[in-house]
Amino acid sequence: LAILEAVLGPMHLDVASSLLNLASCCSSQSDFLLAEQFYLRSLSIQEALLGADHHWNCHTLDKLAEVYDAKGQSEQADALHVRTLLIRAKKFGEDHSRVWWGRLPYWGMLKLSRLDSVQVKALHKRSLAIHEEAFGPQHPTVADCLLLFADFYQEQRQFAVAELLYNRSLEINEHCRGSDHLKTAVNLEHLAELYRKTDRGDVAERAELRAASIRKVMREG
Repeated sequence: LAILEAVLGPMHLDVASSLLNLASCCSSQSDFLLAEQFYLRSLSIQEALLGADHHWNCHTLDKLAEVYDAKGQSEQADALHVRTLLIRAKKFGEDHSRVWWGRLPYWGMLKLSRLDSVQVKALHKRSLAIHEEAFGPQHPTVADCLLLFADFYQEQRQFAVAELLYNRSLEINEHCRGSDHLKTAVNLEHLAELYRKTDRGDVAERAELRAASIRKVMREG
């Protein structure tokens, strides 16, 4: 990185690429604070040279969102996922595979304020069908899809439906990613929120404790 900056200057796409590689290494070692700094610096270079809405920025935005997920900053992560959807939709069109492949649930989140419950349910079914056909029913991407729509149903106070989706997502995450994975912890935290809303404090506490234990292990490496 130092050599590239000395030869090319600090504002060069090759420097941004080197920063991305460093960020990825830090993320793989659970050093999410340093990873975030490298991703943000890389993104600032890309935005300055290419523009804020260039589709080449999407990879960096998605990776930065993963870091925010790992740090428990789900709102920031979701905002970045939605931003990449808008960029890809502008570049390729809303119906292009590069837009919705693996990301259709976030497109649904973006449009929730303009959709009624019937339309959201239709989007839910479409999303699941696309991902299950592409990856099979027991795939992490399917779990992510289920989790996002479970959040929607919880917000709509359709707790029985939400709980079914949370539990199916949790089952897939435990099977595919492992019982001590970050996504498993996220699943448990969302389930705990539902349990508290439905007056099941004891069950919620067990889920929260398990999620906290997973996050502690991740922080300590």
